[in-house]
This record gives sequence, C-alpha cells and structure tokens, in this order.
Amino acid sequence: MSINRAFTSDLCVAKAKQPGSASDRGVNGHIRELLRLHGLRTSLFRLEVIKTLIEAEREGRFIGTSGVHARLCSGEISIVSVREVLRRLAEEGVIIFQAGRTCCFTAKAQDSLKPYLDRDIAMPRP
Repeated sequence: MSINRAFTSDLCVAKAKQPGSASDRGVNGHIRELLRLHGLRTSLFRLEVIKTLIEAEREGRFIGTSGVHARLCSGEISIVSVREVLRRLAEEGVIIFQAGRTCCFTAKAQDSLKPYLDRDIAMPRP
C-alpha cells in the first residue's frame, strides 16, 4: 500500500469519526437509529454506505454496488465489501434492489431518513 493511499484512507476515517461534529449529531444519529430499528450494529462502513445512498437519492438517482463503491472516498474498500453491506441492508429491510442492479430505501427507511432525503435541506458533512 502506498503512503498516499494510507494517508487518504486515514484522513477519511478521521474526518468521519470526529466526535461532536455536525455529521455525528445530524445524519449519523438518524442512520444509527435506522440501523438499530433494523437490528443492525453501527459501523463506520455502514454509515458511509448509507450516507452515499442518501446523497444519490437526493440527486434523484438510484445507484448500485459499483456506484456506491465509486463514491466512497477510500480506495481500500473492495467492491465485494460494498456488495456484502448492501446485501445485508437488503436482508434487514433497509434497502431493496431494483431492476438494473440499483437499490433504494424501503418505505420504512425513507420515513426514518425523510429530513435528509429532502433535496432542499443540506446534509451535514464531516
């Protein structure tokens, strides 16, 4: 692994983990509650995948595994890992897979995330 890739990866993780940041209090709280309601533990990777899906939905797009993988900031996360997280989210009813290998939030998940799916409200960033 090159030093630049390691630094970029560490920087992305450090930004996402800043305690008390707007992201931690804002959208992460809703995502954590969503995961808890579906019986899933919170992980940094699940948070990032769901934030990526929120961003895509706010743009009016549905993306699949390769789209989520491309949008994540760390190059060290494999597409297989993204696929596994999406599969698990689908199994627990957070997302559904559509034709064309894209996915979207279920109605229950959309209700939990409604404030952050609204295109007029800015989503907090780390």
